[in-house]
Amino acid sequence: MKRRRGADYDAFIARYVETVHRLFPKALLHFEDFGPEHAHTILTRYSPEYCVFNDDIQGTGAVVMAAIYSAADITGTALRAAGIPVAPAEYGGATHTFGQADNFLVFPGLGLGVKVARATRVTKAMFAAAARAVSSQVDVSAAGAPILPDVASLRELSAVVAQAVCAAAISDGVATEKHDDVSKAIRQIMWIPAYRCVTP
Repeated sequence: MKRRRGADYDAFIARYVETVHRLFPKALLHFEDFGPEHAHTILTRYSPEYCVFNDDIQGTGAVVMAAIYSAADITGTALRAAGIPVAPAEYGGATHTFGQADNFLVFPGLGLGVKVARATRVTKAMFAAAARAVSSQVDVSAAGAPILPDVASLRELSAVVAQAVCAAAISDGVATEKHDDVSKAIRQIMWIPAYRCVTP
């Protein structure tokens, strides 16, 4: 099958977004791995009217901002983050731990927050709130501390991010649902992996 390009490609994306919105009006569309020649254009076109986000652009950007927020409290030391898992390293008498700079620190909590708030759109303030929430989960005061949270705490981190995203959605007027206990609402819809034992 020939790949669509130009006006055909644009029309296909338009049909897709409009169809999904019609069939699932509360869905969050997560654009992933769109090439740079399309990603910005699609995001600019659809984010003002639809609940969409591009993880490669906005999710990664929020993680970078989280690292910058964390690094703002560090003076005279090197920043410690990597895009892949890296083992701790000894240097200058301290063990230096590297945070993994990956957009999975943001997008699960972002999606969860959008769902709990029933947000109609994803705003810049919601991404900023997500970045601040990620940054709040590290203590950079110790020598060699990472500037991003440990992946092992991803479930708890996602709940913190979701709560911040909900608050931003309410503040921006895009939330259609409010909760007396946001933390409880988040916990109630979090997916819990449960694997049954299968005996051959």
